[in-house]
Amino acid sequence: MHFTDFLPETGPVTAEDFTDWLLIADGYDPARQAEVFEKFRAIFRPIFIKHMGTDCVDAGLLYYSPGSSDGPFHPRRWARPGSGPKR
Repeated sequence: MHFTDFLPETGPVTAEDFTDWLLIADGYDPARQAEVFEKFRAIFRPIFIKHMGTDCVDAGLLYYSPGSSDGPFHPRRWARPGSGPKR
């Protein structure tokens, strides 16, 4: 599972959503490890705000590509098996 499996193409994404998706993608269970989620939300929220300028952004801003969102490094493409760059 990868973070981008949770990322919608558009719509609001909060710092808490972002952190939760990272943890779930790493195998953490929010129902059984609530204290881990709370700890990491407190750590990542200020980092998210520092980099994004706010605690809630449109999902489209979270896609990375050195050129554009349609480039070969688009995370949605990398997140799916066989979806990396063609060789």
